[in-house]
Amino acid sequence: MSALICFGGAQVVQDDIARYLFKTMPEKLDKPLAIAFRESDVPDGVSDVMILDLLPPASLPQIAQRIEQLAKQVEAPPVALENGWHLNLAKRSVFLDDQRIPLTDKECALLMLMLQASPEPVEKQAILEGVWRYDEQIDTRTLETHVYRLRQKLAPAGLEGNIQTVDRGYGWKCAPCA
Repeated sequence: MSALICFGGAQVVQDDIARYLFKTMPEKLDKPLAIAFRESDVPDGVSDVMILDLLPPASLPQIAQRIEQLAKQVEAPPVALENGWHLNLAKRSVFLDDQRIPLTDKECALLMLMLQASPEPVEKQAILEGVWRYDEQIDTRTLETHVYRLRQKLAPAGLEGNIQTVDRGYGWKCAPCA
């Protein structure tokens, strides 16, 4: 590993994280790695940072597991949407040429889950389990809120109509790409 750069709360445990990662997955760390617990920890103008979306204090195994999950996203090719737009999991964004719409990890996971099932709908409970790891006993409106916000973010690209509600309360689907 050539370098580990940590921002925000991750700085406090930078040496511990570096030692643990080097011991547990050295093959993944063949180039510099920049991490932060939250997006708000990353200074303006800094890019290519893995946002762990973990609240400190997170254990070293949790951090390593999250970095491994994010590393798999980096290796995934962009997913084609409509009108030349693509979903880039590694950069957590929808983009076309130099236009970029940033997404949160949950928005990316939600959109990817629907794209993978497309043109079939995804049940509400399957999304809650797959994206948030919620079980059936949890009653929440977080999914509806995320779908609403995701549609708003995709609106400038003309993609908001791609996320369709199926039988109100049943689930959602992503329209097939044109």
